[in-house]
Amino acid sequence: SASKERVQNLLKQYGLPVRIARCFAFVGPYLPLNKHYAVGNFIRDGLSNKDILIQGDGSQFRSYMYASDLTIWLWTILMKGRDGEAYNVGSDCEISIKDLANTIAEFFPGISVKILNQIKITHRNQNYVPDTRKAKEEFKFSDGITLKEAILKTIVCNLNLSAISFKSISERAAGLGLPAIIAANSASVIES
Repeated sequence: SASKERVQNLLKQYGLPVRIARCFAFVGPYLPLNKHYAVGNFIRDGLSNKDILIQGDGSQFRSYMYASDLTIWLWTILMKGRDGEAYNVGSDCEISIKDLANTIAEFFPGISVKILNQIKITHRNQNYVPDTRKAKEEFKFSDGITLKEAILKTIVCNLNLSAISFKSISERAAGLGLPAIIAANSASVIES
């Protein structure tokens, strides 16, 4: 937008040592489950053993970066970024809201996904996925934690740990083809 460009130009004009991080969407510990974030709402519904409800038609695209990757990106931009430069921070692996809901539902046997509005919404931007090529090229960032891993880690962090066993988490992780490290991380969270 024009205001963002004006700020960037002022920073460059006066030589201020500022780097700009344009943050997109994230998932991980402390994600609010009762705010207007689809991923948090879907996890909340699963944890409550309720069907996942999609308010729109599910065709909108989003992407989610896990909190630990966010931390790496922000520290790297702060320490190595160029003064006055803006960097998009987030995942460039897009997923539709419908597919996101179905992915989360896989972790909760017995719940289903319901789309409440079958009419395609076209009055605003349907996609919220950053172009991260600049940051990836400049800082050699890798893709980091996959969305399925990020969702599982977020679920584990939000669980009432006395109500779930390590066995059921590790079975879900194995059933989704996730690496053994996820099960190991789940075990350490549950044992603590």
